[in-house]
Amino acid sequence: MKLAFCLFNYFPHGGLQKMFLHVAKASVSRGHDVDVYTQSWQGEKPAKLNIQIIPQHGFTNHRRCLNFSNRLQKHLAHNNYDQVIGFNRLPGLDIYFAADNCYAYEHKSQSSHWQRFSKRAQIYHKLEQAVFADDSKTKILFISNKQQQGYAACYNLVKQRYQLLPPYVNEDFINTSSTNTQTEHHQQTILMVGSSFHTKGVDRAILAFANLPEALRQQCTLKIAGTGNPAKFKRLAKRYHVNTQVEFLGVRDDIATLMRQADLLLHPARKEAGGNVLLEAMACGLPVLTTANCGYAEYILAANAGIIIPEPYSQTLCNQQLRIMLTNEQRSIWSENGKRFVQQHKMHTLPQQIVKIIEANWNAR
Repeated sequence: MKLAFCLFNYFPHGGLQKMFLHVAKASVSRGHDVDVYTQSWQGEKPAKLNIQIIPQHGFTNHRRCLNFSNRLQKHLAHNNYDQVIGFNRLPGLDIYFAADNCYAYEHKSQSSHWQRFSKRAQIYHKLEQAVFADDSKTKILFISNKQQQGYAACYNLVKQRYQLLPPYVNEDFINTSSTNTQTEHHQQTILMVGSSFHTKGVDRAILAFANLPEALRQQCTLKIAGTGNPAKFKRLAKRYHVNTQVEFLGVRDDIATLMRQADLLLHPARKEAGGNVLLEAMACGLPVLTTANCGYAEYILAANAGIIIPEPYSQTLCNQQLRIMLTNEQRSIWSENGKRFVQQHKMHTLPQQIVKIIEANWNAR
């Protein structure tokens, strides 16, 4: 088949972007031709992907997204693609991989009156409706039950149009021979991983770390890996006198190694459609403390691989749970439970499964 893969921007360490690349490569390995349409590409360009850059145009992010969408339609119209696969919400898709939560649902519950009628809101609603409106034929691939429920609250989802995907962990994280090499009296490492520091709750993590009992905190380090501007978070750490114990590692390619060397994954995210980092931590035997609004928090509960902070979020409760997890003898049980759960559910096969869905969708036309 001749396939078009579409996404706003590609950079190597985003969860959406990593899944796009896994599926694109799996498609090529199945003998399909893949054209990629995006506004920008950072990092190495795989030789077998035909990457088409549609230059960014516009002063705001939402205007650039709309302009990309309009220009994309012209490219798609001049090519006879068997299937068009989107990793962002766009018109003209045969399949949409839902990496994001429902914009209409979150915007309605979290925005002020004037924000709901802004140009930004109008554009993002328009792009979302192109996928989810009743007259759309796009097949939707959801990554979590919680995400699907959010869309169902705003759109009439016909069962034949959507499918819930199983969780995915890259094979780099699934290594049964690897174990955490920490000892009982070592300096404990609390790890955070992710881009968009505010969304992932880096400020929440720093506050929880700062509120640990003094004796316990002196035995710990908070390490934060990922893309983002750390300036205001460094100031927050300094204000609470923990700046010497909070390290910003930047973008890293050795996340699996960092996880195997850490003692706890802290992920107090404000929103997260899925949260592959939670599954990756489980695969590495790293106990998890996260928030209930993460789509993949359900797997932490199912595996008994850590603790979930319920919604609405309480910083006091997060502080308490972090202290409990750092001193709890059950950590070894959480660690083994997480690894066992990932291994039993064969979480490394999702890209190949998505390619088969693409093929089946074409054959069903």
